[in-house]
Formats: sequence, C-alpha cells, structure tokens
Amino acid sequence: MRGTWCWAAALWLGLGAWTAATADAGLGAEPFARAQAHLGRAEFTQALAALEEAAKADPAQADYRRELAIVRQVIDLRQRIQSETDPARRDRGAAALRAYYYDRGLFAEALALDRDRHGREDSPASAEALAETLLESGADAEAGDILAAMGADRLSPLGRWMLALAGAKSGERGEAERLAADLPAPPPDNAQMLYLAARVQALLGKGEPSLAALQLAFRSTPPSRLARLKDQARACPDFGPLAGEASFAAVFATESAVKESGCSRGPTCGGCPRASSCATGGGK
Repeated sequence: MRGTWCWAAALWLGLGAWTAATADAGLGAEPFARAQAHLGRAEFTQALAALEEAAKADPAQADYRRELAIVRQVIDLRQRIQSETDPARRDRGAAALRAYYYDRGLFAEALALDRDRHGREDSPASAEALAETLLESGADAEAGDILAAMGADRLSPLGRWMLALAGAKSGERGEAERLAADLPAPPPDNAQMLYLAARVQALLGKGEPSLAALQLAFRSTPPSRLARLKDQARACPDFGPLAGEASFAAVFATESAVKESGCSRGPTCGGCPRASSCATGGGK
C-alpha cells in the first residue's frame, strides 16, 4: 500500500542495478533502452514513463516489470524522505536511495544525501560516507579535508584508507605513505577495504602489495558482483601505473571464493524479505 511505506523493504532497493535488465529484444526493447538512458541521468519521471511503455508493449517480460516496480519505489521514496520527520526513518530511507544511486553510478544524487546527513550528524560515519562519494566524484581534495577535519584517530580503518587515497590522489604522497604504513592490512574478507588499499598502493608505486590486495578483493567479492568490480578496476585510473603489466592482467583471472546463495543476492541478509527463511543466510 502506498500509504504505509515499508522502510525495511526500501533498504532492498539496491538490488535493482545488480539484477538489471537482461531483456531480449522485442516490442518493449526501445522504450526500455530509453528508460535506461533516463536513469543514467537521474531523470526518474521520464524513466518511469518509458518503463510503463515497455511493460505495456511486452507484458510477459519480467525484467520490464521488475525495473518499473523499482523506479516507482525510488520516486516514492525520494518524495517521502523530504517530509519525513522521524530521523531514524529518514536515515533508513536515505540509505536505501544511496545504495540504489551507487548501483546506478548516480554519485551527484548520492552526494546530496551525504551532504545533508553530514550537515546534521557531523560524525566520523557521516564524514566517511560523504568522503566516499566525493572520491567517486573526483573531489579528492575535499574528501581529504572532510576526513582530516574528523581526525584520523576517530576514523574507522576504512575511513583511514580513504584518507590515504585522498592524499595519494591529490598530491599529498608523503602523508598518504605515512597513513598506509600505519594501517594494518585489510581483513582478507573485506573486499571494499582491500580494493581501497589496492588503489592506494598503486598510486604510491607499490605494485606488488597493490596486486595482492586487488586479488584478495576479487576473491572476497560475491560471484554475482565480481564482473562489475573487475570492470571498475579496469577503468580505474588509480591503477594506471600497473595497467600495462602482465601481472596486472593476470589478477583478473581470479575467481570468487565466496559461497553465494541463490536467493536475492543482496549485500547482506538484513534487508532481504527472505532473510528469516533462507537456509544459507540463516536470517543473519
């Protein structure tokens, strides 16, 4: 029901991009492609109209219906968080939208959410979220300033790796080297931190540690997301110093070591509607 928005379900919006559209060509293919172009520009109203056209043209195509449902939820949630007065509910809704924006590469949209959150919280967690999006947006110096203002000792290990990355990318190599040297090695199952460390080490000219971290990042990424991470790594300019080396190319043969259930393939079980009944996730 539209009158009773389910915030827990909203947290599962991020699945939209991971299950993205593999529809065969048909009557709805052209409006569906148009919808994808609109979504890439955060033009949600236009995307909705195009998806409705696609679903009407080919009602048997499940991908069209699924994407249409997700975009309807996104539009609804974008409107609702503007008037939400409960801070916890607003934050949950913003987190759902942010996950969707990240999946779609809509970092300008995510940046607005992160600036709003950091303006209200001014906490290490909000600073790290904002810095992450600033780094994705190419605003490396600002990301470093946001994190440095918190104080490195207040940041999580992930935040300190982001601070090192911001320094390496904005020319503060000495500070980046000092931070990287002081940080413990990322846990072998933390793909996000490993990927950050790989980027930092590549920028600092440390090819072997960079490749080792990147390989572990690939191994600890679920199979359903590995191809996307590899595509990101190939396109990431931070790996430029290694891009022409055979050892860099060889790392991309790494396969995932993560056992993934056949359910909804989300990042965690926390927002999954099947969490309580999934034998693999155990509801955790």
